[in-house]
Amino acid sequence: MAYYIYPNTSADVSVEFTDGMSTLELAALQAACPNKTLTPELRLAMKQLTGCATFLEFKVRILSPHTHIDQDQSLVLFDNVELTRKTRKVSFKAVMLNSRQDVLAITQGRLEHAVSAREESLSYHNLLFVTPVKDIRNQGLASVITQSQEDAAFAAGSAYSLLTAAEVDRETLYFGPYSVTVYPSGRTGRTIWGRHGYDFDPERMVAQRDSIWTAFRALVTAARDDGTLARDIADAVLAEPRPIRTWEMQDVVTDDNRFLGDQALEGKDWAGRKDLRPNSEGYHRGLEQRIRFLNEHPQRGVPGQD
Repeated sequence: MAYYIYPNTSADVSVEFTDGMSTLELAALQAACPNKTLTPELRLAMKQLTGCATFLEFKVRILSPHTHIDQDQSLVLFDNVELTRKTRKVSFKAVMLNSRQDVLAITQGRLEHAVSAREESLSYHNLLFVTPVKDIRNQGLASVITQSQEDAAFAAGSAYSLLTAAEVDRETLYFGPYSVTVYPSGRTGRTIWGRHGYDFDPERMVAQRDSIWTAFRALVTAARDDGTLARDIADAVLAEPRPIRTWEMQDVVTDDNRFLGDQALEGKDWAGRKDLRPNSEGYHRGLEQRIRFLNEHPQRGVPGQD
């Protein structure tokens, strides 16, 4: 599958990529480089992969403008930079802090440029964790962070965002001086990401998709038969000859408030893909969800609002 590559104009070598880095962020980048040396070739690759002339530009794109996040306190730490003949990749962790230096969210991301005989591709991989800080719950933090990082990936030239969501109750992660126990965002591993425009990844979910579809159909049939799901909704789903989109599964909710798509995915890891191009169905689905949230909660997740 080919990925559309947007022209990248950030290869100006007269500007130093490390501009705007803190001592800790610079040390992390140097440690991530092969032989722990930031060569001119690597500096140029960082510009090309991130689509940014400087680190500060990339950091502003990656960190969410959410009102609770203090961009000056927060960190973006590179942990792997790899250059080969066929692959260039850069991995990073973003630690998002508030003004009290509480860890609000952590993201693990990777921008990867690959060349093969069939295609040239630039993809963005993302894993998001949100901490259980009471005063930010239901504030749209995960949605705003995801949107910011998707925008950054698109600006770098990636047509798709690839997301892996796993069933994890909690996990201790270490980022520079921070060691925190975090909880996965929302109903990770399930259809919640469909609301934001993510669908089954056609390459990574080939084997699992049919089994999930079978389990989902069985749940729909049972809910129809016990009267908790309207017959017309159930029949419309069961009439589909193919697995429906993730966001369509998310929309199937019983009268007793059971998300049948979530139930079909319980205990399973899930690999999703979102088309970031503005003319795509996934992009518009995610945009609709964000607009809906902001309309329902006008004081939440908006820069400058308390």
